[in-house]
Amino acid sequence: MTEPPDPEPVIPPELERAARDLGWLYVNGALAGVAAVLAERRRQIEKLGWTPEHGDGQGDGGLANIAYRCLEEVFENRESGQGDPGDEERLLRNAGALAAAEIDRVTRAREKGRRT
Repeated sequence: MTEPPDPEPVIPPELERAARDLGWLYVNGALAGVAAVLAERRRQIEKLGWTPEHGDGQGDGGLANIAYRCLEEVFENRESGQGDPGDEERLLRNAGALAAAEIDRVTRAREKGRRT
């Protein structure tokens, strides 16, 4: 006797919305930056241990401040003619991933009724 197939996974609405947004970005040739930020955020969690819990411990605006400093370095390098495109892309990926982590932290705090 064969076992019944596994039930279809329940996909939360926010994941469906994100998938549609990714598809739209792909069709419109605007996915590279988002994909780079997603890969960097995953690396931060898996390799550096910068989990959501770690982010929660950074305090109000801590992650946003680090993202800002990454962007500030991009502009300083441009103005001074220092750095190279690889450095700039790395800093931009880091800033995007840290900004995403800060959005997650603020969302979690709001849902728990805490000050952001």
